[in-house]
Amino acid sequence: MSMSAKMNVSEIDKDDAADTNPSLNRSLSANSGKRCHVLIPAYNEERIIATTVEALSSLAGQPDIWVIDDGSKDATAELAQRAGANVCSSQRRLGKGAALTLGIERLTAAIADGGEAGGSNPSVNGGRSSASSRVASASDIVLLIDADLGASAAKVGPLIEAIAQGQADLAIAVLPSPPDTGGFGLVKSLGKRAIRNLGGGFESRAPLSGQRALTLDTMRQLMPLADGYGVEVVMTIRALQAGMRVLELPMALRHRFTGRDLAGFLHRGRQYLDLRAALRQMGKG
Repeated sequence: MSMSAKMNVSEIDKDDAADTNPSLNRSLSANSGKRCHVLIPAYNEERIIATTVEALSSLAGQPDIWVIDDGSKDATAELAQRAGANVCSSQRRLGKGAALTLGIERLTAAIADGGEAGGSNPSVNGGRSSASSRVASASDIVLLIDADLGASAAKVGPLIEAIAQGQADLAIAVLPSPPDTGGFGLVKSLGKRAIRNLGGGFESRAPLSGQRALTLDTMRQLMPLADGYGVEVVMTIRALQAGMRVLELPMALRHRFTGRDLAGFLHRGRQYLDLRAALRQMGKG
């Protein structure tokens, strides 16, 4: 059975690094004993990736942070590693869904090897790995985070809490609305409609949100991931079709809004095409 939860959220604090409720983070290590593994797909995010990694590092339990460098042409990989993340890099741009798949494969391999992030694979650069401190279990939490959250990534505690306390199988953050959608609404509407029609009537407020938490076992059940920007919508649909509990939580997180310039419209066009292709592929399955 699926469910949607709505919460009142106050305005974003000026100090993004301060969590709205620190006890939510503390409960991960103090009460549940679960390890949290963070996967961050990133493409040309050198301006903010280090800030995002450092913010996530402040979460209780010392999460195991992985940045998947999706063929970036800038210093994303180097800065992420310097900030303390494990980094796996692709020589070419794979797209968001495939990049996340790569990250899951590398994380699984690192756990199997006793947590050595780099191992013998030259495409994986070892940062601070927590995977070696204990054997992963199916109830470990996987946190999917967009690279551009910056300092506000320190506020993702409620997502972790929802999974650690068994409130949901898939927890999704609902971010504050952008000041001007500028065409973004078309892609969001397509995602909402697809989730409603294919997910048993579930009314999603954030079909495209990349901020998600689930257990390692649930992640494995939802594989393979859809390619490109269709990954989130298809993930939600599959979870609902499998009878999983999906919980959407309004959260005071910041990310970079897509602008109304040429690059912005091209990005939205790519999102739309990726989502349409992913939904067509679902129909063939």
